[in-house]
Amino acid sequence: MIWEVENILLRSNRPGYPGTEVSPSEILEWVRHIKRLGVKSIICLLDEEHMKMYNMNTSLVNFYKVHGLKAAHIRTTDGVTPNWVVRSLALEAFIELPKPVLIHCSSGIERSAIAAEHIINHLDWKEFYKKLVA
Repeated sequence: MIWEVENILLRSNRPGYPGTEVSPSEILEWVRHIKRLGVKSIICLLDEEHMKMYNMNTSLVNFYKVHGLKAAHIRTTDGVTPNWVVRSLALEAFIELPKPVLIHCSSGIERSAIAAEHIINHLDWKEFYKKLVA
């Protein structure tokens, strides 16, 4: 896990990475860990194949919500650089979600890093911090 902006934006791999079948207990431990870091929201950048790894009665995003996190799922394709639409949706989600926000893809390297960079480069930080402390 890497803080892109200290206590505001965290980047990570998905729960259970690199496993292909992830148990609810693994996800719960991951959720507990990020909550100890202070994370309040998640932006999930996974494709349908990765979402199928979470064999649960609910979706991964709903699991996050049931455990007290706000969450947004932006479908992306593994191995494909996020396009402008995905980046813009990530920025919009970041603006709307309670902070700190964790953004994750599968490995936490490509999609989440590009989306985090887009958020950092396109957010008016001066105005953002004014709203954050207001």
